[in-house]
Amino acid sequence: MTLMTAAILGLVQGLTEFLPISSSGHLVLAARLFGIEQPGLTFPIVVHLGTLLSVLIVYRRDVLGIVLAFWPGRKIDSDGLVLRRLGWLVVLGSIPAGLAGLLWKDFFEKTFNNPVLVAGLLLVTGLILFSTGWIKRGQRLAGAMGMTDGLLIGIMQACAILPGISRSGLTITAGMWRQLTPATAARYSFLLSIPAILGAAFLDMLDLLATPGGLLMAKAQAGALTVGMATSALAGLLAIVWLLRLLAQGRLSVFAWYCWGVGLTALVWLFLS
Repeated sequence: MTLMTAAILGLVQGLTEFLPISSSGHLVLAARLFGIEQPGLTFPIVVHLGTLLSVLIVYRRDVLGIVLAFWPGRKIDSDGLVLRRLGWLVVLGSIPAGLAGLLWKDFFEKTFNNPVLVAGLLLVTGLILFSTGWIKRGQRLAGAMGMTDGLLIGIMQACAILPGISRSGLTITAGMWRQLTPATAARYSFLLSIPAILGAAFLDMLDLLATPGGLLMAKAQAGALTVGMATSALAGLLAIVWLLRLLAQGRLSVFAWYCWGVGLTALVWLFLS
């Protein structure tokens, strides 16, 4: 893999991981429509870690606060209690996706080989995002979140394992439908992405370790992997900041038009070919 290829793939991964346009859907369609070969086992690990870094940078205070809120023997104030509650809700919200991945792993893997389904699901993502234009702006903050909120948003994250369904789009929209403020919905969605990204990287790492010579191949591509990780981290950081600004302006629905355009173009291309 060349440094330019690594930079391009890292850029695409970083942007599509957090913008509500489905990174997995783009990878499936790009591979089918443009003959792009999927990178080896090592590259997904480093770009996932790159995007994880971008979340940790933006939400560093929340992550540190949650860790300290669970520190044994440490006295916490009212803000700490909110962060502890938020930490438990992240754990709760991560359970549905974990169970879905374990119970229906084969089913989800088959969907990645069906680009027509992926294109159709991008249209569904567009409808979901478009619905945010009808939602009355909520006023609920993180301190008002309960188990129902965490479980419902977690189930939406599990649904987003399907390629073409945006994880960030579905979870943020679910939070807004629960009358969370857009910032709070995004806050919970991105904190919820941390265990999801770690889980994906861990599974890729297991596959890498099970591959003969996998670590040696990774060492040989150290330069490209470093570029890919750095590019995905920077792109992810920019994507999060941009998305938060659009949410503050009530403009999440603009991404619906992009998803519809990509989905319809892909369907036409696939049927004609």
